[in-house]
Amino acid sequence: MTNLFTLPLFLIKVMVFITGFLFFATILINVVVVVFQILYAEKYGFKIRSFNLFGLIFSKNNNHWEKKFDKLTPFCHCNLTLDLEKPIPKDTLKIQKGLIYSERFSTLFICILINALAANQFISWYKGETLSLIEILFLGFSTGMLFHSILHIGSSIYLFEVMWKGFLGFLQNKYDMLKYCEGYEYLELEPLENLPYKPKLDC
Repeated sequence: MTNLFTLPLFLIKVMVFITGFLFFATILINVVVVVFQILYAEKYGFKIRSFNLFGLIFSKNNNHWEKKFDKLTPFCHCNLTLDLEKPIPKDTLKIQKGLIYSERFSTLFICILINALAANQFISWYKGETLSLIEILFLGFSTGMLFHSILHIGSSIYLFEVMWKGFLGFLQNKYDMLKYCEGYEYLELEPLENLPYKPKLDC
């Protein structure tokens, strides 16, 4: 009889851990990301066009915020654009990189603080002590937050330091400039043979 009751309880605890790890952690990490994007946007020359909090959309129209409810969603996101009232930098990737890194590492700091609060649960789990379902949920939640944060930082480093380091980054920067600049002459385009990259253009 003991084994029959122990196994389901173990499975329930595993499910609770996964729920905290995946569902709740994913939701809150999105909220934290949006908050830091809003906080850092102006510093890096961006304007907030709109942001979505679980389906409640706030959009800026003529310096006034308007809100409307679209549909319920478990995710949040922020829509940013370059502030055209300020001089447009020639290296748009640089300011994007500054914004993303600031937001990502600030989020990591918050996740570390949350994991510090779960230190007792980690110690108890390591010692083999029994944890309540709430403690397991919080342990999974804090672990999931840290996991998502590290994953976001890793993907950002790969994007900026690997993918956009060469010709692909050059194209992305010119594409961004094309969206915001007033004319083609502002792009300062040069012949391909003068570029410090060696793009593979052969089909």
